[in-house]
Amino acid sequence: MQPKVLVLSDVLAELSNLLRRLLGENIELKLTLGRDVGLVKADQGQFEQVIINIAVNARDAMPEGGTLTIKTRNSVVWPDTHTGQEALPPGDYVLVEVVDEGVGIP
Repeated sequence: MQPKVLVLSDVLAELSNLLRRLLGENIELKLTLGRDVGLVKADQGQFEQVIINIAVNARDAMPEGGTLTIKTRNSVVWPDTHTGQEALPPGDYVLVEVVDEGVGIP
């Protein structure tokens, strides 16, 4: 791993051409990239691989086509906010949200 400080919106914008080629002609890629999104310390290659894997899974779940939407924004977690089984420590975070119109994969 080689973590470095990243602007995830910029990384996703740079990755968008590859994602569009992977998705094919019948799937639209919509990027809603927040402005002034906070910085994240992460391994860029690993982050890109995760996004590519999610996009390929979404493509496979939308054989008739559809839309894959990726959004970034700042998010604040307040004390006593729970995200499932474990509580996320309060603080400022960057949220990457991925939504597809797929029916699922058998």
